[in-house]
Amino acid sequence: MPMDHRKYPADWEKISLRIRERDEWKCKWCGVENGAIGYRESGGKFIKLYDSAEEVDQRAEILELIDSVKVIRIVLTVAHINHDVSDNSDENLAALCQKCHLSHDAQIHARHSAETRLKRKTGLYCGRLFDA
Repeated sequence: MPMDHRKYPADWEKISLRIRERDEWKCKWCGVENGAIGYRESGGKFIKLYDSAEEVDQRAEILELIDSVKVIRIVLTVAHINHDVSDNSDENLAALCQKCHLSHDAQIHARHSAETRLKRKTGLYCGRLFDA
């Protein structure tokens, strides 16, 4: 789900950078390093192929190594542990990889999706739909 920048303070980028630096550019929960390139096994474990994109001479080379596996680059985000985006205290913020952040927010995403489906069904949905 894309971030709604209107809900965050004007200095969010500065706060986010400070938290990622504090957490040493690693996911606070699983320890995967920002920028690492690899893939996730079926159980979710990250297998690192390269430390960063700079180590990869040609992206095609990576894709040839592992057939039918989605190769990803880890991008750390900063999560609000209590889901309150107005609470930017250090103890409420953690640098998380995509997988950990999505897992943490899964119930909220599911609830919002259910609310949107209900609004669409009842004709109360005012959101703007885009063609793909």
